[in-house]
Amino acid sequence: MKRFAPWIVGCLVATLAACGSGGGGSATPAPPGAPAGLGATAGPTQVALTWSAVSGATTYSVYRSTSAGVAETTANRIAAGLNSVAYTDTGLTNGITYHYAVTASNSGGESGESSEVAATPQPAKPNAPAGLGANPGSTQVALAWNAISGATSYSVYRSTAAGVAVTAANRVASGLNSAAYTDMGLANDTTYYYVVTASNAGGESAASNEVSAMPQLAKPDAPTGLGATPASTQVALTWSAIAGATYSVYRSTSAGVAVMAGNRIASGLSSAAYTDTSLANGTTYYYVVTASNAAGESVASGEVSATPQVAAPGAPTGLGAIPGSTQATLTWNAISSTTYSVYRSTSAGVAVMAGNRIVSGLSSPVYIDMGLANGTTYYYVVTASNSGGESGASGEVAVRPQAASAADLRISEVGSAYYGNGSFWFEVYNGTAAAVNLSQYSLRANWGNVVSSAFVSAGLQTVALPAVSIPPSGYLIVRGNPSGAGYSGTGQIYITDASGNYPYWTSGGFLELVKSGATVDFVRWGASTQAPLTSTAWISGSATALPRKHPNGYRRHGQRVDFGFGYRSAQCGRVLWLQPGPRCRERGYGCGRRLDGARLCHARRAQ
Repeated sequence: MKRFAPWIVGCLVATLAACGSGGGGSATPAPPGAPAGLGATAGPTQVALTWSAVSGATTYSVYRSTSAGVAETTANRIAAGLNSVAYTDTGLTNGITYHYAVTASNSGGESGESSEVAATPQPAKPNAPAGLGANPGSTQVALAWNAISGATSYSVYRSTAAGVAVTAANRVASGLNSAAYTDMGLANDTTYYYVVTASNAGGESAASNEVSAMPQLAKPDAPTGLGATPASTQVALTWSAIAGATYSVYRSTSAGVAVMAGNRIASGLSSAAYTDTSLANGTTYYYVVTASNAAGESVASGEVSATPQVAAPGAPTGLGAIPGSTQATLTWNAISSTTYSVYRSTSAGVAVMAGNRIVSGLSSPVYIDMGLANGTTYYYVVTASNSGGESGASGEVAVRPQAASAADLRISEVGSAYYGNGSFWFEVYNGTAAAVNLSQYSLRANWGNVVSSAFVSAGLQTVALPAVSIPPSGYLIVRGNPSGAGYSGTGQIYITDASGNYPYWTSGGFLELVKSGATVDFVRWGASTQAPLTSTAWISGSATALPRKHPNGYRRHGQRVDFGFGYRSAQCGRVLWLQPGPRCRERGYGCGRRLDGARLCHARRAQ
């Protein structure tokens, strides 16, 4: 609302008084004019006001508002009765704009308002940073300085000449929130100069002290993450890679490996891995690694140790099982420098544990498990062991022991021969307690004949044998080539197939007696790899080669009535001057019964 000027009011009062008194008394002075020249200077949490003195004014009042158009009200008056033409308004909030007007007063009243001014308090500029330091590295300089209270950010200025000017062209970083900065991508061997400033809403400080630094290629840090994995006669080392570095490995048999030439076993390595070989199993080795570049070699990594050990063998392979009466014969492929353990269970899935282990420390790949229950199925696995430990389990096999059946015909002897010279013969033995007719059997072998002085093979054939009765414990010689010379008598027969071919063999060969499509007996020697019809009838490699000339031959060791399947080559022995017919081994003579029942003994040369 518009007010009347105080001097007008005063004049009216004076006029009325004069009229009432007939014009007597002194006159009241007119109020002063409004102050001019009002100015405001903002500072941290304050504003300093100044204005021009007003003639006739005795005091001044200051009015303030946070909005433009300051009203001359008691609520806006922040100071009155001021005797000077200046006033500092303190305790303000930085960042808020304040509006001001001033009036002058005397005994005649208060003037109108001055022109209005505004000002926004701001914090003071920060001080220049102190403690600036520079630490050079390869292609970089790390700067650090003391933090400044009240600073909100920092700027870094750089030059390649001393006396860094605080200019936009020299500024390499601004708005930094921490009192540290790493200047990267620099040229090694060049000197760089730096200053730093601090800033806040009040502005940017003066420059800090100046520092300089020259980046240099630095030695690498020590490698980290070194690990060692032992194996048989070796240790594999790995560590974390360092860019641009090569590596050296140092080894000792004592802890505390010194970085010296005598301990260095490798240098110039480009990858972060190395395998140290040809070590002694059971010895502990200690290692450290260093990294190098053109600046030099780092300090050593952390130390590690490892003890090489023989590796545990692989699991045995080829496990097989042959049943017998109350027993099972196990065989498997040999593994060098190992011993073996056998695990058994009556359930499939044999666990390798002490409760299932029936034998350990075996030196050969064969084991006969005896005392078993006929008719029960047993499951087996085998492991191999050495100083490095025990292998995993082999493949599992199952076997079911059965009571032994009565003995049958056996091939007891085989004579050597040339093609067509009439001496192809073998001997069969009846180990049963009753006579056996040969017509129940067939002979499976290689067959052939001599045609125009040249031997012609007829290939592998199975030929039925003739009807001949062999008495209990009796022997029968079976021969080919009826025109040939050699042993003859009532204890032998001649055989050919329908085409006149006869069984033959060389230094390698086989013979197989077959009954009802299954193997009754089988023998194999030399380079032959022929398998029997019944796979369990022969459970090893071939017997040694049989020279194709007299006086060589094979004889089976022992003629027991309870022979079972599963003959091995070790049961066949090569003898000299082998003669067909019965034998009597306890005196070096042949003993037995011929087919006509007569007893016949003849001398035999020692083996």
